Amino acid sequence: MRRALDIERTKQEHASIKHAFRPISERNESGSVDEQSKEHPPMLNALVTLASLFVLGVAGVVIWETLVANGAKVLAALHGRSPLAEAAIATRPVTVRYAPRPAPMRATVKPAAELRVAA
Repeated sequence: MRRALDIERTKQEHASIKHAFRPISERNESGSVDEQSKEHPPMLNALVTLASLFVLGVAGVVIWETLVANGAKVLAALHGRSPLAEAAIATRPVTVRYAPRPAPMRATVKPAAELRVAA
């Protein structure tokens, strides 16, 4: 009997906690939960389901097309035959000759005798 009372009291506590955490949008002016506010328009669930299925279908098509276009590359990479997993082709270094142009030589100009006197 005591266990049944404990279970009943626990149920009441849970119900009061659920009521306390209900969104304000589901409460009426007196603060209690309005049961009719929980109802949705008649076809809302069906429309949401159809929209979700449509989005999943589009995602599936995108994934499928990606796999069709790049499937061979993905399989090669999974088997370790990716171009990035293979060693690079050995090439011979290319020699480049570079000879910069010599800087132009500036000729020293000796000032004329008259200019030295004027200074």
